[in-house]
Amino acid sequence: MGQPLKIALALAIASALCRPAAAEGRVRFETDLSIERVSGFTTYQIGGDFTSGDGVSGTYRFPLSELEFPLNVFMTTVSAGLTIDEKFVVRAKYRHNNLFGAHKFNSFAGSMKDSDWGYWYLVSGGEAWADPDTLDIYSESDAYLTAAEARIGFLYRAVRKETVTFGLGIGFLYQLFDYRVKNLDQWYPSYEDYAGRIDPDFSGHDRYGGSVIEYRVEYFIPAIETELAIAFGNLSLVFSLGFSPCACARDLDDHLLRYKTAEGESIGFAVLSSLDLKYAVHKNVAIGFTAGLVTVYARGEQVQNQYEDYNGVPEGEIGTVQNLIFTRQISAGMKLSLMF
Repeated sequence: MGQPLKIALALAIASALCRPAAAEGRVRFETDLSIERVSGFTTYQIGGDFTSGDGVSGTYRFPLSELEFPLNVFMTTVSAGLTIDEKFVVRAKYRHNNLFGAHKFNSFAGSMKDSDWGYWYLVSGGEAWADPDTLDIYSESDAYLTAAEARIGFLYRAVRKETVTFGLGIGFLYQLFDYRVKNLDQWYPSYEDYAGRIDPDFSGHDRYGGSVIEYRVEYFIPAIETELAIAFGNLSLVFSLGFSPCACARDLDDHLLRYKTAEGESIGFAVLSSLDLKYAVHKNVAIGFTAGLVTVYARGEQVQNQYEDYNGVPEGEIGTVQNLIFTRQISAGMKLSLMF
């Protein structure tokens, strides 16, 4: 049985188990199915303080290099929630761009952009003719994405009025973005500035039609959350806002053409928000609109390794360098809710 079917079956069983309690008016169960368009990016930058594998240390410009990975796919979300005595709420959600077999036509996420500054300054050994701040190498490639997200939350409704409730809670969000990047198109924007100093081969584009990068990033986000809910007859609006002072990002970049890996771990903060608008068409059925925003900003260190000799760089540890990860994710879509 496929993973999506297991999830749907688990929610159906939970719904059946919760019906008797709901009849007593103490426990309500709700399950949602939504389809959302996710837009945005996840980016990492390196530069700043570095230490090479042989112990030499120094400081690069920041950023020295930046890779921006797109997040433009549709995702399907299955969620479930329990409300106990109208005070306590437990929710769980699973989201993927491959639910119900959608990945085969829903994996292209857009163009990955790779930028490098001060390349000619570094390779020249800091010669006066080279500027450390020029954008020297730039490329765009096709990015194919497998994305998954799991979320759980606990909420206590501290304020409960007839049409308004306000709650405080805690939650945890896990995200995985796994990329395969293909079809490189690379060029050298500063060539005209250095035409008399560098090889004429750098005046054009370098293209490669195969796989060039595999990149995987995970976000671990524990958060403090608030929720405001307002009801207008059959119409309800729920706004939530969360903050994490200790969001963690872990990523692994494999530059396939250069036989080089870069592995980082970063700590920072995250802001989470969502808006849900529902209209009850029946006492057990509602349709609505859902939207969300996730922002993470984290700093840490990246460890680089050469796993095969390449272009004069021997196999082994290259060194460490400062790392910054930033992501902004905007989602919006339609949802169907069943309530028992």
